[in-house]
Amino acid sequence: MELVEIKALIEQAVKHYNNGTHLSYATIGELLWTLNINKAYKKAGYNNFNSVIKDVKIPRSTAYEMMDYYNYLYKSVAQFPYLANIPVKSICKAIPAIKSRPVQEAADIIQSLVEISALPDTKDMEDEIKRLYGKQTEVDCPHDETECYERCRTCGKFFKLQEGDL
Repeated sequence: MELVEIKALIEQAVKHYNNGTHLSYATIGELLWTLNINKAYKKAGYNNFNSVIKDVKIPRSTAYEMMDYYNYLYKSVAQFPYLANIPVKSICKAIPAIKSRPVQEAADIIQSLVEISALPDTKDMEDEIKRLYGKQTEVDCPHDETECYERCRTCGKFFKLQEGDL
């Protein structure tokens, strides 16, 4: 990769960042992945990949999320066109759970997320992502263990009530 090509890739990434669509996430993810995997950033005069991310003005976590999105999900959009209807940020929350699973199981998870995305309530998507991580959702929880709090009307601070205070 030539220096001019690398600079053009970085400029493209900056231009696409504010778009916030699946295509922009995938485009930037691919650009950043290309720069990172080939260590092409060194030819452009950067010491490390984090310098590139700072120059593009993308938060570090978002940059890595974009690269993961490109590697693990973008190819699935063609397979599951309805995936494009799910907000990018919502689907990105599921990436860690998807990338740690075998390919077929990940495809099944993506399919279930696509089916859930057709439902009108976005809470369903959040619940399904919680289940992927093995956490209980509000629907699944029996709410056996609860706590009581009081709130100060003057300053707004919350105080946990003790057993005898009820």
